[in-house]
Amino acid sequence: SGAPGTGRGLIAGAARGGLGEAAQEVAEEGIGKVGSNVTLQSIDPSVERILAALGASTFLLVAALVHPKGLGMGDVKLALLLGAMLGLDVVVALMIGFLAALVPSVVLLVRHGSGARKMAIPLVPFLALGAVVALFAGDAILDWYMGLTG
Repeated sequence: SGAPGTGRGLIAGAARGGLGEAAQEVAEEGIGKVGSNVTLQSIDPSVERILAALGASTFLLVAALVHPKGLGMGDVKLALLLGAMLGLDVVVALMIGFLAALVPSVVLLVRHGSGARKMAIPLVPFLALGAVVALFAGDAILDWYMGLTG
């Protein structure tokens, strides 16, 4: 099974925690298919999660302080919780969330021109989407991305 604090470790732990033998077999089969080269095994998982929580929330806090009308403190708080729950995979959650939020932004920009800059789009639903994707495929996405960068 995977290291504690990684997606594989969480899935395997949930399967062993009472989801039944069938779920355990499915989880273990999936674990074998999704390898991960991007884990912080030398760092205690709790430290990884604390650093991820602080990093994600600080990233959004800076954006909220620079442009207060563009980003709310609820987004910052959600990033803190996502970092604490996802660990390193919070990077994937934020990336997917921002990319998903780009779609309605472009639609508004095309329909309303420069007036779209004054319109508000809630970020939380897109961050939640990114979190779900990161929960189930975060390790695989990080592996793919790290393979692109060398």
